[in-house]
Amino acid sequence: MFNYSIEEIKNKKIITLVKLSTLFCLSSLFAGHVHISDDGQLLNPDHHKKEIKSFEVDMGRLKAILKLGNFGKAISTYIENNAGLEGLSLLTKKGKDDYYNSLVEEFINKVDSGDESVEMLTKYGYQLLLVNKLESSKKYYSRALEIKKDNIGALFGLTLIAYTQKDWRAYMSYKNKLLGLSDKLVSQNFLLLAKISFDSANYTEVIEYYNLASENKVKSVLLDLIAARSYFMLGNLSESEKLSNEILITDSNNPDALEQLIMIHKWNGDYSLALNLINKLIKIQPNNIESHHLHFELLALLKNYEAAEKYLNEHLPNLSNVNKTDLKAWIYQLKGDYKSAINLITPYLNHSIIAYRSAKLNLDLNEEDAAVEVLTNRHFTLDQWRAIVIYAKNKKLLNTSLKLLDLAIKQYPNNPYLYNSWAWNAVEIRLSDIDLIVERAKKAYDLIPENPAIIDTYTETLLSAKRSRESKDILLKHKSIVENNPQLLFNLAYSYELAGQRNSALKYYRKCRAILDSRKEWSIRNSKDELKSKIKKLNDKN
Repeated sequence: MFNYSIEEIKNKKIITLVKLSTLFCLSSLFAGHVHISDDGQLLNPDHHKKEIKSFEVDMGRLKAILKLGNFGKAISTYIENNAGLEGLSLLTKKGKDDYYNSLVEEFINKVDSGDESVEMLTKYGYQLLLVNKLESSKKYYSRALEIKKDNIGALFGLTLIAYTQKDWRAYMSYKNKLLGLSDKLVSQNFLLLAKISFDSANYTEVIEYYNLASENKVKSVLLDLIAARSYFMLGNLSESEKLSNEILITDSNNPDALEQLIMIHKWNGDYSLALNLINKLIKIQPNNIESHHLHFELLALLKNYEAAEKYLNEHLPNLSNVNKTDLKAWIYQLKGDYKSAINLITPYLNHSIIAYRSAKLNLDLNEEDAAVEVLTNRHFTLDQWRAIVIYAKNKKLLNTSLKLLDLAIKQYPNNPYLYNSWAWNAVEIRLSDIDLIVERAKKAYDLIPENPAIIDTYTETLLSAKRSRESKDILLKHKSIVENNPQLLFNLAYSYELAGQRNSALKYYRKCRAILDSRKEWSIRNSKDELKSKIKKLNDKN
């Protein structure tokens, strides 16, 4: 199952999570600013500079060789001295990539097996990753992995490359191999894996990484923050609040933990409490525009509309006219004055942000076709599409939510999570075209077959279509994943039950129950009573 965020429920303003200011954006990882060491750890910039310095070669000598046009000798000098980023940049800027790559191949062929060679290969893979030469980097990492299968640095590099190239099969394969070495991973490894899952809105997976890190006694404030936000997005506000408060015990001015608490109080409707915390946050980060934006929102949610407009003009003076119009229209929307909101935004409908506001207003008025029409051929982020889908669902406009997902899929045709979301929503609303639902679920599965959430959706759709044999075959194909996932164990047991194989069904229902009993919380869709009843029924028959 794919879990949406809990944005825009009960007509509340969209919850815009401020990005984790202390984390790297994944896009920057491959723009020549990567801070990942050879063993797959994140590095701070100072550490990164020291590392480059430690690999310095006589750059004057290297430049002189290049000036003479002796690229072969320059490459040899680079390899012999492990010249690092600066030397590699000098060579690649000369436009001799083909010659360079042939020498790379020659070098790889000469490498002997052993730890030292693995270390060199991993280091070169890392250096190439730094300058965005992903294919060459992949060759080094792959060769290192052939020699030493549990090389965390190589596995981590290949995981990142597969992710940025959207090679979902390779990504899942490398990631699962990494997780098989979880007892050797450090906080930075878990952190970046969690960040990837968070950016993909796979919040359940983030929590799995967090729990795995905890089991291995790996602690990180940043990992705690991502876990707190993932719990929030999954609707588990108590765990999110608990983690946020734990961070604040040791760091009372942590802006990210404060922001998370503000979001929790905002969601709970405790706007006054949230406003007190936002005032503290603004004192810590007086120039943070997002904090001022949130302050404005809270004033409006407290129905102090006049103060909200005043705050907008005084503290957000650099907002564009379009953005201000959007926020003023939102105030009218909160008041229920849809006519004034529509009149205000009508001259700006060519702007995407205003079109988005128009769609919400139309959904408020149950003008479903108009909402879909205004968003057609518009480009939005994945988070924006998810938010508007949630907005429609909470208005009970379930068919419209599927149409909106169709628009998102049109913009992101190779995103497995959108197909997965479409299929899951279609199951929830019991769409009659079961073949189409299975087709969409299979599309997600074909794009990223080893993802537990996607396996869950695909097998659930197959079970809804009474295709229990196919569901069982898929689950058994991924038995190593299923064995530790109670929801997938339940699906497998139910597949056997529908097929009349009672003993196998009972075996997997019991396994599902055993895992759930060992955990703090009930983490599957099916209730305790339902699972208990199934076990009793099958026991009685035996």
